[in-house]
Amino acid sequence: MRTCGHLCIRGHGVHLRWGRLLLALFTGVFVVQACESVTVTAVQVSSVAMAPSTATLQVGDSVLFAATPRDPSGAALPGRTVAWSSSDPSRASVAQSGWVRAAAAGPVEIRATVDGVTGAALV
Repeated sequence: MRTCGHLCIRGHGVHLRWGRLLLALFTGVFVVQACESVTVTAVQVSSVAMAPSTATLQVGDSVLFAATPRDPSGAALPGRTVAWSSSDPSRASVAQSGWVRAAAAGPVEIRATVDGVTGAALV
């Protein structure tokens, strides 16, 4: 993957140069000149941050959890699919939107998994 390139905006047009690839956009007309192959690879998920990290609920209460997948440098990776689960659905259930509802007393771990990497919060 090439890591060099530049973007230039002048007048009524936009130029994007990436190595020998030049893309130009002028008033809705898209022109490609001198093309080369570019390989794009997805950044791997290193961790999944949970917010909140803990929650105390009464039976019947609900709370919304958020999961943020992060790369090895800690940068957020938006747009990834999150799979939610509960360590004990009889005590607390979790919807695929991240909403958790307490059904019975006792500790439960709420998990968010992204690309095989899991983050957890305690309820």
